[in-house]
Amino acid sequence: MRGGAILLFGNDVASHKRADYEHWHAGHHVPQRLGVPGILGAIRFRSAGVLTPGYLTFYRLASVDVLESPEYRALIEQPDAETLAMRPHILRPQRFVARTESIRTIPTGFWLVVETSPTSFPWPARAPCAIEGRLVDDQRNHPIMGDSKLPRGMIRLSFAPVEYLETNLPEGRPGQLGNNFRPLDRFGFDAL
Repeated sequence: MRGGAILLFGNDVASHKRADYEHWHAGHHVPQRLGVPGILGAIRFRSAGVLTPGYLTFYRLASVDVLESPEYRALIEQPDAETLAMRPHILRPQRFVARTESIRTIPTGFWLVVETSPTSFPWPARAPCAIEGRLVDDQRNHPIMGDSKLPRGMIRLSFAPVEYLETNLPEGRPGQLGNNFRPLDRFGFDAL
């Protein structure tokens, strides 16, 4: 699979709204985004630990320009009633946008480890499937993010079976089993 960019959106949700959030996010929010030309697929993840956001959605984009398109900006700046009702319950949002060379097909069931670095990574990617990119900090932010700045530097997404992560990532590095995301749903991606 080719792809020119990625968007990661991480967040927690108020505990009393978790079931509503799950229903809204999988049945309404992500399918809405996939209707935007250039948003090519998404995978939703749930945290396997306590140090990461509770949820993380990985979007494959044709380019970072998709996030400035009128279709995308209308969705985030003029949300429908269901989205407006859910927004107050979305907590501690995090947003990462990156340009990438290419995006390989991500096998079904692979877990995700997210690593960031202010410069290039001092260690090579070791996972069976990895995506690296330069973070883009000149995008307009999502309204839910307020005035927060987009992060700078590099990002690496490592996808692997959980058994691989348990035995192949050294202690003390990002990706310890307590800091990963397990897959929930796939949208617009071919399954392997």
